[in-house]
Amino acid sequence: MRSRNPDTSSAVLIGLTSFTVLICFIGAFLLPESLFAAGWFRRICFGLFVAGFVLTPWLFRLAERSRIREFIAEQGGAVLEMRRLPFWKQDDWLYPRGWFWRGAKYHVRFVDLLGLEHRALFRSSFGGGIQPVEDVIIDRPPSA
Repeated sequence: MRSRNPDTSSAVLIGLTSFTVLICFIGAFLLPESLFAAGWFRRICFGLFVAGFVLTPWLFRLAERSRIREFIAEQGGAVLEMRRLPFWKQDDWLYPRGWFWRGAKYHVRFVDLLGLEHRALFRSSFGGGIQPVEDVIIDRPPSA
């Protein structure tokens, strides 16, 4: 089983933020002013900004789902079904304090190493990793 260092995701976030700020400063101070006046350059920058704004939540969801699948696979299980709870069923949808770090909840049905079917609720976040909230065995093998 691989190590789960909680500081790794924070370090990645800090590294990406620092890289973004560095690129912005390089663009602001080293690119010629005439380049910013060009209409095509503005359209490309605006398109990249919109694409980043739209793609970021989608990429986070892909990463969260992948982490949950990996978490279950490390324990010898296989995911049968996974769906994210709607925003109004999340804990802090009305006042989203710390939504980025707290993450989203997912209903997951999976089969474990023994062949038992589970219905679980996981919280997956960029800053906090995978947190099983509840786990109920819904299929027990017949007693011998």
